Amino acid sequence: MEQFHAAPRNVSGMRIAVSGSSGLIGRALLPVLSSSGHEVLPLVRRPARNGEISWSPVVGTIADGALDGGD
Repeated sequence: MEQFHAAPRNVSGMRIAVSGSSGLIGRALLPVLSSSGHEVLPLVRRPARNGEISWSPVVGTIADGALDGGD
């Protein structure tokens, strides 16, 4: 299967929160963002594992400060 990536821009080092990071698209997107020099904040609706941030969009909760400094 061929992989396509967006043309690189002059943007690097962003801090990006990704909801759905454990899903089909999120799992493919995280390594692309990381390898492009970005800090990735994976958001998940289940209990967080190493490096993930647990959130509940239904209840509207997320850890205090979890998105501080995000771009």
